[in-house]
Amino acid sequence: MPETERKTLRVEIKDDEKGIVTAAFAKLGVMDLDGDITLPGAFGSQKVGVSAYGHNSWMGELPIGRGTISEKDGEAVAELKLFMSTQNGRDHFEVIKGMGDLQEWSYGFDVKETGEVTEEMRQQGVRRVLKKLKVHEVSPVMRGAGIDTRTLGVKCESCGGKVPTQKGGEKTELGSLLKTLRDGKELSNGDLGESMELSATVVGQILDGEPHRVSLKRLESAAGVLGTSLSRLRAAAETDGHDYADEDDMRRRGAFAEEAHEAATKAHELAKSARREAQAAVEAQTAVEGKAALERAEAYQEEAQEEFKRLNRNMERYIV
Repeated sequence: MPETERKTLRVEIKDDEKGIVTAAFAKLGVMDLDGDITLPGAFGSQKVGVSAYGHNSWMGELPIGRGTISEKDGEAVAELKLFMSTQNGRDHFEVIKGMGDLQEWSYGFDVKETGEVTEEMRQQGVRRVLKKLKVHEVSPVMRGAGIDTRTLGVKCESCGGKVPTQKGGEKTELGSLLKTLRDGKELSNGDLGESMELSATVVGQILDGEPHRVSLKRLESAAGVLGTSLSRLRAAAETDGHDYADEDDMRRRGAFAEEAHEAATKAHELAKSARREAQAAVEAQTAVEGKAALERAEAYQEEAQEEFKRLNRNMERYIV
């Protein structure tokens, strides 16, 4: 069983009486377990609320403080003042202080602007490049899911609904299913990792419930070696909160482009046949032979025009 990765967190208690806390809660420029890379400048400087433990203020519990976030040395840092005049604020402060370097943080946000995800990045598992975020709140949590040792917490997008990231240590649907299928095939993590182009360590983390986002291409490779369907593995991953809309769009575009290429090739061959028959009509020794060749040329031409229409339809669907 792979060793559980922990993060080196920086949480400073600046003033016990005033309830002032400084926490680094995100790392810039690295891929997290949601498949997101947050670029420098995405956070900027913003005022935020402090949610009750585990984002519970989205569920109706009173906020416990307020503060500002900014970017320093490649990290997003929150300067927070808890409401020490309230019992809930004092209780949270004592917990944060007592947890010390075990305390992790999360944040709720909306995406305002995204950047380009290259094919190379997709192969590495990147789902989105985040360029601009509106952060509504930061929240102390029991355990974050950042993949870098200095990434300080999970993100909670639109926390009024379902939080898409499973918390580490819980069993995920995909991990449980992969483990069952692996055992049924008597495969090792290395065997499965080789098919998915992942290390055995990462495969072990996925099987043990770490919420890695696995691309459709890797799921398809895993389905082949495990003797199951891609749709079954995908359904498990989607139950864990993973979204494959971007990859679906890429696959559709690829299918459109492939069909367009096929139509163009066929239309080209039909046009060549039409030209040959037209030439044969000109060179025919009798009117009957010429008429037959001309009819064949017209038929080829009509079929070629249909293929050109198919080419245009698929090119339009590819571009949209």
